[in-house]
Amino acid sequence: MLHLYNSCYVYPDAMFDPSTDYIVVGQKHNILGVGVENSFYYNNVAIKQCFGRFATYEDFIKSNLVEPVCSNKEKFIIYCDDETLVKFFTAKIKSHIFNFDEVLFLELAKLFGVRLKIKSKLIDSSNKQIINDLGDKFIALIQSSSVGKFPMSQYWIWENSGIEWKIANRNCGVPNKHIDIITDLINRYVYSFFDEAQVSYLSRKENGWATDPFNQQFRTVISMKELYMEMRKELALFTDPLILKFFETGVTEELLKDPQFLLLVSNDKVDTWLLRWLLKLPQSKITDLDLIA
Repeated sequence: MLHLYNSCYVYPDAMFDPSTDYIVVGQKHNILGVGVENSFYYNNVAIKQCFGRFATYEDFIKSNLVEPVCSNKEKFIIYCDDETLVKFFTAKIKSHIFNFDEVLFLELAKLFGVRLKIKSKLIDSSNKQIINDLGDKFIALIQSSSVGKFPMSQYWIWENSGIEWKIANRNCGVPNKHIDIITDLINRYVYSFFDEAQVSYLSRKENGWATDPFNQQFRTVISMKELYMEMRKELALFTDPLILKFFETGVTEELLKDPQFLLLVSNDKVDTWLLRWLLKLPQSKITDLDLIA
């Protein structure tokens, strides 16, 4: 669904699941989750806590919970009606585009709607129709909501923005800052296969890169390139040509143009659809928008 910041997400209230800490905003604020601990329907679910209930989006924004909720490192969900979810989406976009563009917003809303509809076709659950219908509502939008950006400071937004915004903003603000972001991203992706490669390698050799104490933690690896060159002897990664080319050339722009790059960033916190769309914008447009990331 809609990822806000860190591990905070917004879900339609029809997808309510009390197994994650949550708050409720909108039409069902006074009924959703009430007495859930006594419900036979959730008899086998570890019930988590509801941290707040707000009749409207505006009431929630005025509360002192917005920044703490968006700062959660453990998964946290805001459940709301569809109209309120549109407001959260609008505030998210406005928080990242300093020079807000209404036409651009509607394009991003339609992109989000199409993404939801495709997702609904790929899942096999009772939420299929809920997600599909929500997608239709975003596609049908003809204007943005009147809400403003989130009440956090510009610095907070910059510090907590998702990787898609940081990459899209690669040539704005601090020159070449994107190189560090992308290098770190690739290194983390490579290192995520370390355990698998280590087991494979140690089954045949007693000494080597896998037993090097510097390689036992991500932050202490001396050379990720050398580590990868050894790992790839034991593992066949689908993205190997892309990673190998980056380690050999360090050409960031070529990496970003390759569709395989999305495989390196794909997870529930990164909107790869939005990222790919932003990367196709002319640099002059990115500069004019003054992205906050």
